[in-house]
Amino acid sequence: MSNKFSLLWPWMRRPHKTAEAGNLFSKAAINTVLRSVPPGKVETWEVVRREGRRGHLFKHDLGHSYLIAEFQAYPRTETLWDVTTFVQLIHKGLEAVYKQILASDVPIDAPIAVKSTSRKFFTKDELVTAMASSMTEIEEWAATVSPDTFIDAAAKREPGEQPHLQIWHFIALAQTGNIEQLRIYKDRFERGERAKFPSFITADTVQRAIDLAQT
Repeated sequence: MSNKFSLLWPWMRRPHKTAEAGNLFSKAAINTVLRSVPPGKVETWEVVRREGRRGHLFKHDLGHSYLIAEFQAYPRTETLWDVTTFVQLIHKGLEAVYKQILASDVPIDAPIAVKSTSRKFFTKDELVTAMASSMTEIEEWAATVSPDTFIDAAAKREPGEQPHLQIWHFIALAQTGNIEQLRIYKDRFERGERAKFPSFITADTVQRAIDLAQT
């Protein structure tokens, strides 16, 4: 990921793995987790190994969207682990628009919702059960997220409010056909009035949003 986008989701950058984590997230342990997922679910959960991590990344295809769930473990004692789960819900259609407006083929995480759990202590055996249970809970959470509600909120977002999400403001204006507001932004950008928008959003970015709104 280029420096241009590395600041979009800072919580995804985590410490490097430790030797202890290797046993916890061994192939056998992960297979045990997948076998523990309720019937009908396991077939669509995919393990994505990520080197330099203290855990594993799981991907789950929901059809119109997909989930990225990262489980990370940190040893507290020889038998107890402190575990954190990070989840992204990515809508395929909006992800394509996101990349179109940024005019980039660089792999970009473009979630419409994120979720993280509090750290809890688990033994190794308990962790397997907890991860399998979490997968079902994650799907239930994803079912409550509405892309339309997300777009409506993004269209109302103020400049400078969570800079890494600001590109969604322009996507939302394009999706809702608010060409008038987009043109106002473009005129301001061309005059050098950037408000509090991040530097990777330019007048060209806004023009691509206008083009999308007109299609």
